[in-house]
Amino acid sequence: MNSRSVLAVSFIVISGLWFTGRLFSEERIRIIFRAERLEVLRLFAEPDEEVFRCLKIAKQCAAIGNVYCAVMNGANEEAVAAFLCDEIGICAIPDLIEAALDKTETVYQPQLSDILEADRLAREVVREKLN
Repeated sequence: MNSRSVLAVSFIVISGLWFTGRLFSEERIRIIFRAERLEVLRLFAEPDEEVFRCLKIAKQCAAIGNVYCAVMNGANEEAVAAFLCDEIGICAIPDLIEAALDKTETVYQPQLSDILEADRLAREVVREKLN
């Protein structure tokens, strides 16, 4: 490619960027994004947290933080494993998670060892409930 071709290509690229910038300014991109987001939000209704109890539990654990998310996860994994082995029905899963959460002690500023221990204890609580 000779220098004249490089100059022509550079001009086209720069012109295109300028033109694109004029058509799609940051403000216009935000408006387009907001409009698409609103359209997506209209497609879905808020989930019923009384029907989807695990979603409600997850939101509560996320709000509390601490070791509660680890407890919820460990209990959920054990409960789902029991469900997959036909040991329990699907509606029992939230009950088992709540049982594990009820036994959880708050640990302020938990370390990794605290989180792993909370996970282990949650799994133990679910296994005890199943036996």
